[in-house]
Amino acid sequence: MSLTSPPSDSIVLPLRYPSWWLGIGVLMLLTVAALLLLPMRGPDFAPAYTDKLVHTLVFCILMTWFSGILKPRYRLAIFASLLLFGTSMEWLQSLVHWRSAEVLDLLFNVIGLLVGWALVRAGMAGWTHRVESVLFGESPT
Repeated sequence: MSLTSPPSDSIVLPLRYPSWWLGIGVLMLLTVAALLLLPMRGPDFAPAYTDKLVHTLVFCILMTWFSGILKPRYRLAIFASLLLFGTSMEWLQSLVHWRSAEVLDLLFNVIGLLVGWALVRAGMAGWTHRVESVLFGESPT
């Protein structure tokens, strides 16, 4: 097995560079975790709802990203894993004094996951194949 092609029984779609796609996804998760847990403050001039919009957008992107890499039968597992990730981040925020956990943040995470699910069902699921086709020609089958 090469570093670029998954085994035939893999949960990953038959992509040309699945390790790269998954690696970028892991980096995205680590970045989100750092942004949610490190002692940072956003700009004070942002509207009050901006934080909730960001939670929705981030979890929508994560759902769409991993749904473009893993086979469709694992979509519910992606949803559940990202929900667990978001719940864990809120719990961890409750343990540090410089952040605060909010149930409303978790609700907007779920809304983002549902929007991502809807986008995937509407045709975004094959985005990695389309990107690889444009950049590198046809991907392996």
